[in-house]
Amino acid sequence: MFKNLLCSDNYIDFLDKNTNLSRLKVIQLGYELQAGSYEKNYNYNNLMQKRVKILIDNINKILDKNEFCNILEVGIGEGNTMRHLIENIDKNILNKINFYGIELSFSRLKICKKHIPNCNLFVSDMNNLPFDNNIFDIVYTASSIEPNIDNEENILKELYRICKYRIILFEISYKDASINLKNRFAYHKYIKYLYETIKKLKYNLIEYNELETTDTYNNYLYLIEKNIDDNMLTDNIDIKNKLISPIFNDKLKYIIYNNSKFYKSLNLNLYFPIIDEIPILLIDNSIIIT
Repeated sequence: MFKNLLCSDNYIDFLDKNTNLSRLKVIQLGYELQAGSYEKNYNYNNLMQKRVKILIDNINKILDKNEFCNILEVGIGEGNTMRHLIENIDKNILNKINFYGIELSFSRLKICKKHIPNCNLFVSDMNNLPFDNNIFDIVYTASSIEPNIDNEENILKELYRICKYRIILFEISYKDASINLKNRFAYHKYIKYLYETIKKLKYNLIEYNELETTDTYNNYLYLIEKNIDDNMLTDNIDIKNKLISPIFNDKLKYIIYNNSKFYKSLNLNLYFPIIDEIPILLIDNSIIIT
């Protein structure tokens, strides 16, 4: 089966149809197998230019009020969007921005770290984000929610929980897709109800705009504003003091044990390994040490 997997056009589709793995594990393995493919297609195309402009505009709005801006990309992949953002933003404000990224695939994060070494990276699942509440000024995604069919509500709640001001989603729209696109999205098990779930949760969707539509894909901006007091100043946060366990949500403490680096749950003997300076904060990768 492995040979057939490697010869398939879509790893995620193949794993979904030929294994009993959970959807999350299918996505993780699919991303591991295709690591490097996005790096090869690093391109500042029209869609990317629109995304970067939107991100820069929102960063500037934060910095008009606050001294720092903490920005997190959920599903950073190999870092293409954030690389373009860093390359095109005013260099005079770079020292006022703290960049963070989480990704399900360790292999993709290794590629990302090579290109943007100053970005704080974590292996994590967007369903169980390992951060305290209200610590990132901007949380954004770039097509990373897309394969998580029927899981829109849980993901949105997690993004909302950790965000202080604005959530920026660059994602597909099933609602406004053509019949052909809807059929394609359904075949690949893409999300269907992102817009409707935002409305159901009564989040403040201040913008919903089409960015691009082709014969095989569309991409829309969903801009959510969180109702937090504008007078809350943004700290230049030390992320090590803001991490929580993805299992019980208790605080994590950075430790060295037997010459290896870990984050340890303060209430339990759960250890999360740090490999090549990248914390692995997944439920499946925790270690019990007694």
